[in-house]
Amino acid sequence: MAVNDLTLPTWNTLDEARQKFIFQQLTRYFLSPLLSVDDIRPLTVTFFGQTLHTFEAMIGGEWLRLVPGMPNVSLGFAADQQGQLADYLGQSGLTMQDLSHQLSPERQVDIPAMLVATRATPASEEILGRVSLTTRIFKGNHMAYAAVRAQVLALMDRHGSLDPFSQSGWPATLTSESVILRLASAHHYQVSISKNWQKSELQKALSYFGFRLPTQDQFEYLQGGGATSLFSFGNTLPADMPRYLPNRFGLTVPVTRSGSELIQEAMQKSTPLSAQPTAKEALALSPFYQLAGEGNMGPALYRRVATITMD
Repeated sequence: MAVNDLTLPTWNTLDEARQKFIFQQLTRYFLSPLLSVDDIRPLTVTFFGQTLHTFEAMIGGEWLRLVPGMPNVSLGFAADQQGQLADYLGQSGLTMQDLSHQLSPERQVDIPAMLVATRATPASEEILGRVSLTTRIFKGNHMAYAAVRAQVLALMDRHGSLDPFSQSGWPATLTSESVILRLASAHHYQVSISKNWQKSELQKALSYFGFRLPTQDQFEYLQGGGATSLFSFGNTLPADMPRYLPNRFGLTVPVTRSGSELIQEAMQKSTPLSAQPTAKEALALSPFYQLAGEGNMGPALYRRVATITMD
């Protein structure tokens, strides 16, 4: 495959068969063979008139989506946007100087393609895979699952539906000791375990399977899609904040959050926010928001990525 095939807008010009072939090759060569690809499906994302056709796969209990890269992406706060930001400055009471202190600096970077988890995971958890409600067959990290298999099966036997083939009657969440089961589909629970680890331990665990935390540049691209606006949706806050922020790549980005989302660098991206933050607090929803230091791992979130690089 050509490197250019994995960049926008070239990716969108490829036919679906070619896209699927490339996607399958990426999951095979950039991730650990210990993780099986359990399902693959095409996906179309429409965002303010922009359309992305891509693929995602169920791997290790999570949907991983191919996000094409882009050369010369504009990231960070552009200090010459005072006119465009007038409404938000009025809403928040912040000044341009306040924004320059709390947002990353303006820059141009090349962003590679990535396989990205569609949802962020609590930093106090590690997703192992998923287990079938009907067959009890587990797919994912079998080495880690072996230690908690008995707990998982006991939870399902104790609290599950009396009819194993029923698509209702299964609790949304089951917990026991270190195990968390979340209903991920009509037929599966996602299996996670509680972790009390440091960031370095999380990074090490991700690397075993070909993943890592996103860099700051990658995070800002994934959240903002290369837009130069303050937020992914523009420069003005809506009267009522939606539950989830619109995203060019169709990633799940909730407004309500327990803490920062982890990146490779020692920096916090976002902060804890309620469903309806004030205009001033909402600045933390900007992809370019940053705060020095690691912050508290306990309430933090992380989104695993696999960077696609061609030598």
